[in-house]
Amino acid sequence: MSNIISVSLEKGGVGKTTTVLNIGAGLQQLGQNVLLVDLDQQSHLSRWLEFQPDGKPTISKLIYQEVSHIHSNDFADFIRRNEKGKLDFIPANKMLSGIYAILGADGESNTVLSRIFNSEFFQKYNYIIFDCPTAVDNLLVSNALQTSTKLLLPVQAELLAYESVPAMLQRYMAIKQISDIKPYIQGILVTMFNGRTNMSNEVFTALTDGLVNQNCALNITLPKVEKQEIQVLTHGQENCLIKESYFYRYGTFVRLTLCTGLRLEELLALKWEDVDFSRNELKVRRILHRCKNYDSSCKNSTSIYFDEPKTAKSKRTIPLPKNAIDDLKLWQEKQSEEIYNPDFIITDRNGKHLEHTTFKKYYNRFLDKCGISGITFHALRHTFATNALEKGMDKKVLSEILGHSSVAFTLDTYAHVLSSFKRENMDLMNDIYQKQVKAQNIVLSFKPFKKQYIVDLPPKVVQIES
Repeated sequence: MSNIISVSLEKGGVGKTTTVLNIGAGLQQLGQNVLLVDLDQQSHLSRWLEFQPDGKPTISKLIYQEVSHIHSNDFADFIRRNEKGKLDFIPANKMLSGIYAILGADGESNTVLSRIFNSEFFQKYNYIIFDCPTAVDNLLVSNALQTSTKLLLPVQAELLAYESVPAMLQRYMAIKQISDIKPYIQGILVTMFNGRTNMSNEVFTALTDGLVNQNCALNITLPKVEKQEIQVLTHGQENCLIKESYFYRYGTFVRLTLCTGLRLEELLALKWEDVDFSRNELKVRRILHRCKNYDSSCKNSTSIYFDEPKTAKSKRTIPLPKNAIDDLKLWQEKQSEEIYNPDFIITDRNGKHLEHTTFKKYYNRFLDKCGISGITFHALRHTFATNALEKGMDKKVLSEILGHSSVAFTLDTYAHVLSSFKRENMDLMNDIYQKQVKAQNIVLSFKPFKKQYIVDLPPKVVQIES
């Protein structure tokens, strides 16, 4: 008798198909004869096994002919073989979505798969593994559980997958009470485990301790997030950087960042159409970033992409002072000598836009020349914000220029500057302790009157005995 294993869980995306595929491949390498059965209409297992529609029947036709008793195909007609892994499998397709009405028409609807895979033809397989769909109350799941001798639960190490385990166990117990085969739980396989996260560790502990009816998230103690101290250039470093920037190709944009607080990904994505010289404004409309390339046809593992700014507030208009406008015009003249009608503001001599790595190389040269180390380009943004607060810029205006989500975020980020403002503002209250009567020199004029001398000291009269 074949060992029939159902790999099932109510929640999707937990690695059922990957589990079926790897267990099947592993057993095959151990010399076992294995058959994989795709019971999911999404047919992910079939795709992994490189199934292409070939006009031959799939699992839905196999179920139909068992229910209808019209055996137009032999069992062998349903078997495909993946030559790379030397694995036999029965594929699925979208036709499987309509099989439930057919199953419901069978008088013993829970035993259809059992009648098929317990037949003599399939006894040549040491292991038959079902890749089950997600719904627990699915008739196919009931069929698979009643047919199986073992049940394997793949559980992703996260809360929602963990919470779906009790429903699966209840369904299993109901099937076990009516099944003659008496399937038993082969085990719970924790998938996508990340030992660096509290959630993964708590789910794993709860599953190994048998606490499937408890909320393991309640046991998590969130780590304290220590706020990193932001980097800000000193006035001396800033002056040196500005001075040296006039001797380097991209020095204009070091000065522009110190003047506007632009993020690097925003700066590199700027186009000349974003600058309105008539209104002295700069519009932030896009960002440039490098991401992993999932297209296998591409040679490079990463590619450059342009996207909209990360938040709605990041898409903004920044007024530019006259000196910044003049600086950009000078760069535009220099750039036009190299490139005809350039699109991007920051380009190399061939007109190609720059990416982060290239631009940072130029920036690091500035730092080396100034004898500055450990200061990232983002520190220029922090330096702008710090200078703006020190010079009295309105906090709401500053928050909008920086593209922050709220004024509260701006105030929280630059609390180190506000602390000095507290001292300066509290010093304004120092005059409270200076409002006291100051000593005065008074010239007294004594006049005799009936053997007494009197002098007026408003509001009192002081009498001195003669």
